[in-house]
Amino acid sequence: MSVSKAREVKRLGQYFSGDRVATLLAELSLARYARSVIDPMAGTGDMLVAARSAGAKEATLLGVEIDEVVARICSDRLEDMVSGPASVHTGNAFAQSTWHNIEDRPWDLVITNPPYVRYQAAAAGDQGRVLIPSAKEVRSGLIDVVENFQFLSSSDRRLFKLLGSGYSGLADLAVPSWLLCAALVGTGGRLAMVVPDTWLSRKYASPILYMLLRLFEIEMIVEDTQAVWFKDVLVRPNLIVARRVKDRRSAFDGSLPGYLRVRLDGRAMTDGSLVGRLFVGSTRPEKKFADHIWQLHTENRGVEEDSGCSVSWMTTDGIKEILTAEHGARWMKACEPRSGRLQAHNGWSGPTVYVPPAVRHVVSARPIGWQSLSDCGWSVGQGLRTGANRFFYGEKLDEDPQTVLFQADRDITVDPLPIDTRMVRPCIRRQRDLSSGFEVPTDTKGLLLLLQAFALSEDIENIERVLGTRLYEPIPEPLASHIRRAAVTNIGKGQQQRPISGLTAVCTNVRPIDPGRPERRPRFWYQLPELTGRHVPALLIPRVNHGNPRTIHNRDQLIIDANFVALWPDGTDSISAVAMLAILNSTYVSVVLEDSATILGGGALKTEASDLRRLPLPSFDQGDVNRLERLGADLAASDASCVSRVRELIDGVVGNSIFGSHGDSIVHGIRRLKGLNEALHSKRVRSAAHRSVG
Repeated sequence: MSVSKAREVKRLGQYFSGDRVATLLAELSLARYARSVIDPMAGTGDMLVAARSAGAKEATLLGVEIDEVVARICSDRLEDMVSGPASVHTGNAFAQSTWHNIEDRPWDLVITNPPYVRYQAAAAGDQGRVLIPSAKEVRSGLIDVVENFQFLSSSDRRLFKLLGSGYSGLADLAVPSWLLCAALVGTGGRLAMVVPDTWLSRKYASPILYMLLRLFEIEMIVEDTQAVWFKDVLVRPNLIVARRVKDRRSAFDGSLPGYLRVRLDGRAMTDGSLVGRLFVGSTRPEKKFADHIWQLHTENRGVEEDSGCSVSWMTTDGIKEILTAEHGARWMKACEPRSGRLQAHNGWSGPTVYVPPAVRHVVSARPIGWQSLSDCGWSVGQGLRTGANRFFYGEKLDEDPQTVLFQADRDITVDPLPIDTRMVRPCIRRQRDLSSGFEVPTDTKGLLLLLQAFALSEDIENIERVLGTRLYEPIPEPLASHIRRAAVTNIGKGQQQRPISGLTAVCTNVRPIDPGRPERRPRFWYQLPELTGRHVPALLIPRVNHGNPRTIHNRDQLIIDANFVALWPDGTDSISAVAMLAILNSTYVSVVLEDSATILGGGALKTEASDLRRLPLPSFDQGDVNRLERLGADLAASDASCVSRVRELIDGVVGNSIFGSHGDSIVHGIRRLKGLNEALHSKRVRSAAHRSVG
């Protein structure tokens, strides 16, 4: 694939399903029984062709595709199939004009692989061969389209509009795509989608989870455990099949049925089928597989198999646990009027933490009063996003008490800049800036330009002319010249090139001079907002981990980049930083993160702030906390030869809180946790190896 073609694929999120994925999803969603099938993001028609091949011979098929060239391919493929009515409409599925000539009706099956376009790419729209609507246009278009679906009841229409208004601006395009597709499903019909496995872990996907629990019965989730279904996608895909039901009026109904969790790996695959090795010799292995899975679903049971497939029966409690953390969100309050009292609502008393299934199995012998990091007085977020790392970050070459020799990006300024030490702060940008221990090194070379108290002379003059006051110290040369060059230096490629000062994330730094509000201090593009706790956290965890996630102590309060999850105490009664350092480096926490965080296609574990916010921690008495403080301090100061012993002692304290005070049960429980940790980590590594070989 050429570089320009690859860029266009990424820009449009055009990771087409392919015959193997589409065929499996069509069979699992029982397309053979559908009388009407729609794919609102049809691509080249893989899903519609698969639905027809699965047995929907006389069903009405409809595709909507934004790319005219791709839509033509889809149309030609459907025409070649001859039987049954089929049509393809070229247009943006989030534009009401696209739906003017489409019958206003509910559909038996909505089956699709929605485009995966990150919010950054769609924030302001994008120009190219195909015009991508901006995130704002997608949201307003979704609300407009749903408003005009007359087949929806007034209450359903209201719910979809609330969810469309309420999902996070950080959501990728898959989230509004979910909402649009779900709105099209008629009662008793099915929603069948390809989604990234992050749909169950991202905070911004919570409205989708809420919608599914309130309007659907999740029937099955099929996971690609080794990220081998799609060649060029690093995030593992899931297939989800859910049946539309009447509005339950609440997502926390205690009578919700369970669903099947199906996990497939590369051993089940052949060149022509994702499950071909499970039914060797069959001409339709996907149908045989679907029949088998539906039989298990009917019996409400799972099975463990070692041939590349495992099936387990899941309750919706885990999803409810995720949603309880959203009880204060504005969208939740609008959709669930009694959301502030979820713990007494409809018999559901779920915590704001999430205990993954494998961990739950190990610790289930003893009821535990779980608590979250928030309950311990700790906040979780992400490190600093500058919006223009090439400008704000640099490297220290030399320094004296007043001056530091700052090596800026050489594409902007080649020679090192001697600048005032007050204008920089040491920072940790990447994992290679860290040592192998559990303490942030003090000799880091990374520096951040921090100019809140300084401004260019021309900006100072403008402030004095308008406001009649002097608010900033002038930035001396040669740093001032460097800033002026950076302001007009284009970064990015092709049509996405922009000057640094015009980058979307940098423009948010600007606060214009306002003579009507002289107390509102103006700010310029090269001045970052004031730092907060998440920028100088007490603890940090790399977001991408090849081994078990390691928590590191930031004793000297260096600035931490967004490549790390940031943790900081939010009160004087919080558990101390060194005690929390010990807890988060326990085997127990490693197991929870291995079983709940996102596995990337390369086998790395991506740990996000959302994973830490719902981390289930046992309660610790004051004696435990005191011991953990001593052990955490030892861990931060330990050399490699002592780490193993210190972590054994930490496991003992944490194990005591989980498994009780009886010595044998603690030893046995810790041994099981270690075994589970090794098994999960080994499976992750094997998945990466299998993918690289494949």
